[in-house]
Amino acid sequence: MIRELDVRFPPSAVTSEEDREAQVLLLASDLGHVKFEWLTKAAMEWVRTKAFMPKASELINLSQEIRERETGELGAKADSPENLRRLCDLYNARPNRNCGAIWVVRGTNIALATPKEIEDEKNRETAASN
Repeated sequence: MIRELDVRFPPSAVTSEEDREAQVLLLASDLGHVKFEWLTKAAMEWVRTKAFMPKASELINLSQEIRERETGELGAKADSPENLRRLCDLYNARPNRNCGAIWVVRGTNIALATPKEIEDEKNRETAASN
């Protein structure tokens, strides 16, 4: 399914074949914990509504939304914050992770954030508490 996304959304001319292969493998690795049924539905919806290759966090969140819509179950919300933090730690521990971005807990989901985004978020929280 990840290969199909890769074919539907070809890389830019400046992306080497090796880099694109690494990106696809990393995307597949990042999505390994998502149930295939929901991931497939998310990929199909993505293809219908977007014109670019998705990030792992976008497919994870879309899979969660589809699951909640179809089952009425709260997916990530049913998970504890500790489980979400553990998942982020697992992703962040991998070598060559996410080109410098860091997996973080955002509400009831996980998302990729740059170190600058994390610093800005901490600064906003500090300013709001003062």
